[in-house]
Amino acid sequence: MLLLAAALLIHNVTVIDPASRSTRVGDVCIAGQRIVSVEDRRSRLSSGGRGDRQECLSSTEIDGTGKYLVPGFADMHVHLFEHGRDDKGNLRARFDRSTIEQMLRAFLDFGVTTIRDPGAETEAAVTLRNMVAKGAIAGPTILTCGRILNSSDFDPEPFQPVHSEEEIRREIRWQKAAGVDCIKVYASMPPDFVAAAIDEAHKNGLPIIGHLQRTTWTEAARMGIDGVEHAAPWSSAGTTLFSRVEWLEHLDENAIDEMVRELARHKVVVDPTLMAMVTKFYGDDPRWTQNPDIKLAPPLVQRSWSFFTFTKEWTPEQYRAAHAAWPKLLQLTKKLFDAACPSPPAPTRRRRGLCPAPACTTRCACCATPGFRRWTCCASPRAAWPSLRAHRPTSFCCRRIRWSRSRTRAASSP
Repeated sequence: MLLLAAALLIHNVTVIDPASRSTRVGDVCIAGQRIVSVEDRRSRLSSGGRGDRQECLSSTEIDGTGKYLVPGFADMHVHLFEHGRDDKGNLRARFDRSTIEQMLRAFLDFGVTTIRDPGAETEAAVTLRNMVAKGAIAGPTILTCGRILNSSDFDPEPFQPVHSEEEIRREIRWQKAAGVDCIKVYASMPPDFVAAAIDEAHKNGLPIIGHLQRTTWTEAARMGIDGVEHAAPWSSAGTTLFSRVEWLEHLDENAIDEMVRELARHKVVVDPTLMAMVTKFYGDDPRWTQNPDIKLAPPLVQRSWSFFTFTKEWTPEQYRAAHAAWPKLLQLTKKLFDAACPSPPAPTRRRRGLCPAPACTTRCACCATPGFRRWTCCASPRAAWPSLRAHRPTSFCCRRIRWSRSRTRAASSP
């Protein structure tokens, strides 16, 4: 990732520290790729100014009075390898390299410095991660899963059909050799296949996550899965997208309570991707269909949205039912949080109108609706991060923040 080479002092800025859930006013000195000092107002006054570090004495200064400084944001659910849709709504055969490069630059421009891709073409994803890491192209730090293990015959990229325990273990060993950071299993995988995948992933030192349905979250938690994706398991729902609305209308509270207890007991990370849900349940809402931030998306993504959405065939009555069910989904997310399930909610990108900064803004509004505490929208519990191995970012965005090209994060409102 490209960072500032010269020393920079941001003076008298309000520093938001999600790790300690605190704020303080002070001076922050940055030299090269490191923050070399953070002095609050009290220590700055006692030391007489910029501290005693040589880098800070010769630095360029930015007046941060009345502005806010935050750590880089982390997006935990980014499918980078965008194929796009043709004019009939079908997936294109190949990913588009220029679209990927545009998205990487956009993440940096909006202060997202770490992303996790929860499923991509294995070899290409590892190559891209390594290119960014060595500075060959600009982008945030990338953690990536390989192809998504799927026991049906659905096989467009990035899905990898597997039909036996032997195939599952062989695929995971291949992905380990390729250098992935995580393994992902998909909705059609039955419990015995998920158990085999968890066992093989852990034998190879890899965390494993799941977009699960045929296997319940309760079963997966007891098997030892490290994380689950999206806001609900939908395990007793049908195969259509609208069946998720019907699942919420007839929620089995006893089964949900058992699920929440098991997820918390086994410290399973839950990644709700609320943005992916709200843009489906409110897919008829001009907030998304006419969102001015759509223009921030790469051209291929914009064209794809005009040809395809997951709820394009829903009737007005179905949308009304989805709107009515939405608060139940928020209540479920809050129940998971209150039970101390590690939860890194992320502003998912691949939905209409969802570019990094706008998604952050609306995600926080989603959290506020069911009564999350203020810092919930800004900080991820540290327990959520062990499966990410060496990278442990700590912040998520609460308000729209405008970023400079230099990647210096200072805004007039938090």
